Amino acid sequence: MAKIKLGSNDGNSTLNAKLILRKDSALEFESGDGHDASVQNISLVELPDNINSLQLATELGELITSVESDGAKHDPKELEALKSAKEAAQTGHRSEIVQQLKKVGSWAIENATKIGVDVASAAIKASLNIK
Repeated sequence: MAKIKLGSNDGNSTLNAKLILRKDSALEFESGDGHDASVQNISLVELPDNINSLQLATELGELITSVESDGAKHDPKELEALKSAKEAAQTGHRSEIVQQLKKVGSWAIENATKIGVDVASAAIKASLNIK
């Protein structure tokens, strides 16, 4: 646990905050004086280093094609997130990949496993913090 005391630009007010790194890799940020407190959870999820962004982009493309042709009803926002993750993977923006893949459901892991795109499956699991 780390305690942080921040001053304001005018030097007249301070913010007491507590940061806690939890076992599940989430960062808990608590601020306030007890009367007006807020708590925020910040995820520290990253893609594993062994995931190659270009390979991931290729496999996400295969997954998108498969999902679009399987006839099942998928949330359009989740499908759009897969497409955005593919674009991020093509440009190597790993944090954006994670942000987009967090928006998809476990159905994406099932579909990725079914069609044999293991890198995409691993990336989705990591983004959803599924071991």
